[in-house]
Amino acid sequence: MKRILPCLLLLAWHVLASADVLPPQAADAAERFRNNPGAFDRTDQWCEGKRVDAACQVDGNAFEGGGPGICERDLNRRDYQIDLHCVVKPSPRIERAIPDGPWQADADVCALAARSDSVAQTVRSQGWACTEPPVLSDRFCKGVEAGQGCVAEVSLGDRVQRFDGVCRRQLDTKGTYFQGRRTLTRPVVSCEPEHPAPAATLKPVSAWRKLFQ
Repeated sequence: MKRILPCLLLLAWHVLASADVLPPQAADAAERFRNNPGAFDRTDQWCEGKRVDAACQVDGNAFEGGGPGICERDLNRRDYQIDLHCVVKPSPRIERAIPDGPWQADADVCALAARSDSVAQTVRSQGWACTEPPVLSDRFCKGVEAGQGCVAEVSLGDRVQRFDGVCRRQLDTKGTYFQGRRTLTRPVVSCEPEHPAPAATLKPVSAWRKLFQ
């Protein structure tokens, strides 16, 4: 019991210290998000003029990232604004069947591996490399070169739809933690829409509209 009490006190101190670091607007935004389910500060172009849980429509088909959806809120952790987004429902699923590895570690990890045998062993055991790994393809671009056409399968609930696309080489990324946050990379060729849906743009809600939230 004597050992547990100091640990609990130290944990409580860390929690209080972390709370003090957060800016006041973070707590205010979290409280508004929790206590007012209809409140939001910005909307994307597809939910402009709409309320929470209203129906919306993102431009483009399911493969392009578009389709019918619902206006849903989230709390932006970067600037502590409540945003209203059109979220496509049901969410499209694409089973690309790309192998999980290998991945290329970042330059800092590779520099550590060059100086430390234990780090080098960890890098190898994780399946990471310090040179660019071979290019991987998804199942729609197997045996197809980048720039050529492909046909992707998109699942929407119980339905499967097929869409024409283009095999594109791009850099795949994956977050991990090893002596700090790291980003792993690898080149992949995947079937992508020729014209993706336009990116969401956020617009502040007028003060007049906020009065009616």
